[in-house]
Amino acid sequence: MRVKIAAGVNGPVATAAWLDAQKAHIEQKPVILPLIGNRLAPANELARAIEEPRRKIPSMAEMMFPVPVDMRDWAAMIPAGAPASARVLIEKLKNFAG
Repeated sequence: MRVKIAAGVNGPVATAAWLDAQKAHIEQKPVILPLIGNRLAPANELARAIEEPRRKIPSMAEMMFPVPVDMRDWAAMIPAGAPASARVLIEKLKNFAG
């Protein structure tokens, strides 16, 4: 698992995290990529930043799931099609931090 922690999670952070994970040649499927910050950009900005690489690299679309997480309340924007393990992981992070 890879995790990106930033002061704020916005479109460029989401795109960079996706590209970093792709460059790491992660073989495990699926990959849940928590993007944790104490502020999140608007949902539409994050959705565009997450969907753009998925469109450009269709082979990665079903294996990599960036999940923006607001560390203030651990609310997560889990993308459609993400495996159930994404919710389990976020819940474990919330309980660990709680």
